[in-house]
Amino acid sequence: MIQTVCNVPKRFERLLKSAVPNRSVQSLEVLQGGSSNLNILVRLQGETTALVLRVYVRNPSAAVTEFPVLRSLRGLLPVPEVVKADTTGSEAGEPYVLYRYLEGVTFQSLKKEGSSLDLAQAAHALGRVLALLQRAGIEFCTAHGLSPRPQVGESTMNQALLGQRLGPHDVTLLCNLFRTWSPRIGELYQAKTLVHGDFNSRNALFQRKNGGWEVAGILDWELACFGSPLWDAARFICYEHKDRSCREPHFSNGFRANGGELPKDWTTFSRVINAISAAEALNRSEVQAQFIPDLRHVVHDAFHSLVQ
Repeated sequence: MIQTVCNVPKRFERLLKSAVPNRSVQSLEVLQGGSSNLNILVRLQGETTALVLRVYVRNPSAAVTEFPVLRSLRGLLPVPEVVKADTTGSEAGEPYVLYRYLEGVTFQSLKKEGSSLDLAQAAHALGRVLALLQRAGIEFCTAHGLSPRPQVGESTMNQALLGQRLGPHDVTLLCNLFRTWSPRIGELYQAKTLVHGDFNSRNALFQRKNGGWEVAGILDWELACFGSPLWDAARFICYEHKDRSCREPHFSNGFRANGGELPKDWTTFSRVINAISAAEALNRSEVQAQFIPDLRHVVHDAFHSLVQ
């Protein structure tokens, strides 16, 4: 008998029966935080380790990207162990990945409850882990069918939707910023190492070990592509406030300590990178309205940093 918690849709009970046949399910619970896909915590009778059923409801093709990356990164990075996957949806109608649940807290949670030392240790540990991605080079990326990071050009800056969300004055400033920095931005697309694609404070899990914090898992690889690791490095510090810093310089120090390279003007350049990424997001109609103010702030922050 399946105990449904948090109103798990009935169709996913059918999918779960396909994923773990002949097993008794103790409970299901929808995990919060997934805006693109549905993540369901699965507890089986007689099992101490829970599972996560990740169903690709918005972008079914993302399973084709995420599953082989998760499978191949085991041993190089702390990623979930996949138990079973159906990337085509042939078994139960929708693509899914079933993996072992990773215990840990997100950096977002640590910000609310942890000390400044906790945040410093966690950010440093995450920087060290991000530097490891450079070991997954172009051979890894092409073997797994990954594409280069989609390029943003000046034509993107002149799209109607972006103009509606930013306003004409800010679009003009953004176009000027892009022209000024386009040679440096172009170099980021030429690099050929694995890029997570959404390296934010919700997709990293931490555990306390030996008196400090270590990375327990990196989640959500559906946007994986190849390019420069600076895309991910900038993404993690995207919402860092210089007056209330909690990620820096610890994250960057950890990245450098494990072989990562950052430019001397990283503080400014990271804001430029994030402004370009924010403009790309603001130009997508599927972006939820609740995220638009924060994305606009990222663009404005880049403008502000360049006039100081």
